[in-house]
Amino acid sequence: MSIRTTLRRGLVAATTLAATTALVVSGAVPATADPAATTLPPAGDNNTLVVTLLEGPAGAPGTGVSITPTPGGDPIEGVEFRLTLHPDIDLGTHAGWLAAYNLTVGEFLALGLAHGPTQVTDADGVARFEGLAKGLWLVTPHRTADAPDDLVLPEPFMVTLPMRHPTEDGVWMDTVYAYPKASVGGHNITKTLDSGDAVGVGDTMQWTITAGIPSGTSTPITSYIIADILPVHLSPVRTGTEAPVVTIVDAAGDPVGAPLAAPVFAESWNTPVGYWIFDFGSPEGLALLNSLAPGHSVRIVLNTVIESIPADGTITNNASFWPNFNFGPGDECPTDHPDYPCDPYEPYDPPVAHFAGITIEKASADANVTALLPGATFRVFPSEAAARAFANDPSVGGYLILQDVDDEEAYEFTTGADGRVVIRGLQVSNRLDDGTMITCPGEPADARCRTFWLLETLAPDGHLLLAAPVPFQVTGAAGTHTQIIEIENIPDTAFRLPMTGGMGIALITAVGVIVLGGAAAFVVITRRRLAASA
Repeated sequence: MSIRTTLRRGLVAATTLAATTALVVSGAVPATADPAATTLPPAGDNNTLVVTLLEGPAGAPGTGVSITPTPGGDPIEGVEFRLTLHPDIDLGTHAGWLAAYNLTVGEFLALGLAHGPTQVTDADGVARFEGLAKGLWLVTPHRTADAPDDLVLPEPFMVTLPMRHPTEDGVWMDTVYAYPKASVGGHNITKTLDSGDAVGVGDTMQWTITAGIPSGTSTPITSYIIADILPVHLSPVRTGTEAPVVTIVDAAGDPVGAPLAAPVFAESWNTPVGYWIFDFGSPEGLALLNSLAPGHSVRIVLNTVIESIPADGTITNNASFWPNFNFGPGDECPTDHPDYPCDPYEPYDPPVAHFAGITIEKASADANVTALLPGATFRVFPSEAAARAFANDPSVGGYLILQDVDDEEAYEFTTGADGRVVIRGLQVSNRLDDGTMITCPGEPADARCRTFWLLETLAPDGHLLLAAPVPFQVTGAAGTHTQIIEIENIPDTAFRLPMTGGMGIALITAVGVIVLGGAAAFVVITRRRLAASA
């Protein structure tokens, strides 16, 4: 039901006045003619609008008259219709009717007016509004939780209340009936996470959005927008080898043709709001989408950089999807994009990355030392190879940028006076990207468990530096650091050799003196015996 067809019917009420005005100008009728009493709508705020939402293709333009039986298609329940009255158009004047005639739906929406009455369609698809003021009304549909999951909403439309009867001269209808059509089926939206090697701040996480194309339905595609709504903890990678890759995929998820590029879609980044937008509203984009058989989808592979880890340890990355219509400012709209759709589809379970931490307790292997040890310094690495490479050559880097107990970024962690240190901001080891929980460590070992490596770079006083990196896994709840990892150091006195000049050497020397003295005495005695015998 377009602005032109709706208002033209309403304008029948002003036809006589407009024609008379024209004739007055041409001199064909007396200038004293005054048809306003019969052609302008009556005053009063007791008008009714009955909206019946049906599934199916758009039919003939409506006339505002009740149709029995309803014009085809199953009723659609659970769609909210919102009414907005134009504050500056007076249908009691010819100028008001001209202003209404020249106004477009987009212009009405762009005013950003707060809506008035709302009604949700019932099991018969009916939303009934009563006690409405005379004027020009905007009618916008919005989904609710009870609406079909993959519903393509009808266009917003405008209607005058009251409305001139299409066939009965001089009759104004204070009850107007509208029969917008919508499509159900053929599309939805999902989003998945592939964190790959990402474990903390500065790493790249990959997300995949798959949005169905409502092709093959009764409603042609006239607009198609996908948005990735990034939280402040993520930033988009828009260029280079990790730039977005957009493809069409079939029902089996296999790519159809080469990746898409402009002008099929336009990619943009809305900095203040955090919307990463992919708009297929170009002639090339709409032509492509409308040419596809049912079952196809748009797939967008995105990369984002982890800028920070929130205190609760979770990063949720949602997406939105607007196939067709429903433009205008609303509860979900970016404030600086009043022309964008405002009632999007979103994944029911958007992917969430979980981050937690550990508390290291530094102990001595000496049973006589019961206190935990301060002053031990660590760095964390994503692999054993990276840790060993740094140990051999610190210039190679490779350590992770994580967070301390105050959620401040850090890469080196030192046990305090209590012999403890907190390391936060590590993606948990026992939760997969799809949310599945696994056992870490497990028997047998599960290769899907994320393992991290601690490298000690400074030992506590009186103790030896750890000889090798220490593996560990993070299994605490998101945002916590209560998981304890105890690491023992061997005292530096454990393998000391006797000191040069100590008791051992003195004893050897004494024994040597005695042996040498005995030998000398033996020589003297032997010589005397030989002399006596001679």
